[in-house]
Amino acid sequence: MTPRSGRPRRYCGDACGKAYRKLRHSHPETAVNDDYAVQVVEEAARRAQPLMCLARDGEPLAALQQLVEARRDLDDLAAALVQQARDRKEKSQSIASALHISPGKLSRDLSTEANARSRKRRLERPPTCPPTEAQQVPRQREPRPAPAPREASSTSDSNGPPAAPAASPAATLARALSHLHRTSGKTLRSLGKDAKVTPSYMSRIMTGERLPSWKVTR
Repeated sequence: MTPRSGRPRRYCGDACGKAYRKLRHSHPETAVNDDYAVQVVEEAARRAQPLMCLARDGEPLAALQQLVEARRDLDDLAAALVQQARDRKEKSQSIASALHISPGKLSRDLSTEANARSRKRRLERPPTCPPTEAQQVPRQREPRPAPAPREASSTSDSNGPPAAPAASPAATLARALSHLHRTSGKTLRSLGKDAKVTPSYMSRIMTGERLPSWKVTR
């Protein structure tokens, strides 16, 4: 058997690793749900960085705009984590207790159907409202929404897991720019001044909501 390439996963023990592999093999959709949860939490983490910078730089209105989006990220993350728990056969009482809500509220607001609708809305969600400073940034390009996972066809390999949603170009660029911003030591205000855009627009670039022109990116 040819060994798989890449860094091996770490588990709490052999029994833990065996149980994890058994779960993913018997339920291929579990792998997709896991990948989606990781994607949501990574996007939420990227949004937290510019939100912190805006609060530190004294830009409360721009920070509040980011806070609205951050709350939506957290709602989507709760739905994704609840689905992860259900994939692992956790009891509804335990899930509701972890969220500090009643089992009835869990079944109403975070049912499997409601979570699927939340995921679909997120994958189809267009960028948030256009920035008021758009006139300061010529030739802005809107990012394409991340494609929704395709339904498995009858001719496809039924043993293989469905493909995970691909990251959008804006999200890929945002990860790189956020890393460069953190290592630069600059505030969003000074960075925006250098790029001739407002801190609010700069924060949207860092979270992947806007795909800037090459001039602004450089």
